[in-house]
Amino acid sequence: MVFGVSGFYPAGALYLNSAPAHQTYPARLVTLKDANVLQLGAKKTANERQVNQLLVKEVLPTCQLQMGLTELNPGSVWNTMPAHTHERRMEAYFYFESACLADRLPFYGTAR
Repeated sequence: MVFGVSGFYPAGALYLNSAPAHQTYPARLVTLKDANVLQLGAKKTANERQVNQLLVKEVLPTCQLQMGLTELNPGSVWNTMPAHTHERRMEAYFYFESACLADRLPFYGTAR
């Protein structure tokens, strides 16, 4: 397998996402142009954001893997609150172009 990047920023950035599945679907390229876009939050609560749903049933068939890209609007600082859980899935957050990751990492539970 060979990966090459041309004309993308940041050059060489690659993230692979996978999960066990009980159904097979053909591989397909999904870009931001294909996304199911949601405008959520509010300036008043500093969480105004655009959610680009990429791997969801509205975009393509998927067994159980879902993925999206959240873009915070200027002046907004978070997208994960209030703290919540999901019975049948997990969430992972990756932060890009953040001046200080320490103010963006969500830690939940009791400190030990």
